[in-house]
Amino acid sequence: MFSRYESVSSARIEEHGFESTTISDILKGKGKSNDGSWLWCTTDDSVNDAVKSMTQHNVGALVVVKPGEQNAVAGIITERDYLRKIIVQGRSSKSTKVGDIMTEEVLVRVQNTKN
Repeated sequence: MFSRYESVSSARIEEHGFESTTISDILKGKGKSNDGSWLWCTTDDSVNDAVKSMTQHNVGALVVVKPGEQNAVAGIITERDYLRKIIVQGRSSKSTKVGDIMTEEVLVRVQNTKN
């Protein structure tokens, strides 16, 4: 039996084949209409509405922006945020704002970034 932290062999990551792939290319493949669109909500939206949107679109996270600033990422809300900060703490998802529970420290790459 293997420990959760042990590995049978060291993993080797192949670095060939994606050198010319951009973030925009990946987003286009995932977009609703193949246009590179992504799902988002605002810091002022209720957690309940954000979770409904995740469920409707079958995703586990939404990008969060500040109202009126849709070009700047404020954070991300994930299923894990919902479980830990709403369900476990017994808070109301209808009266809690996304901005109150989102993860703020998010690494962001622009669309033309490669690798």
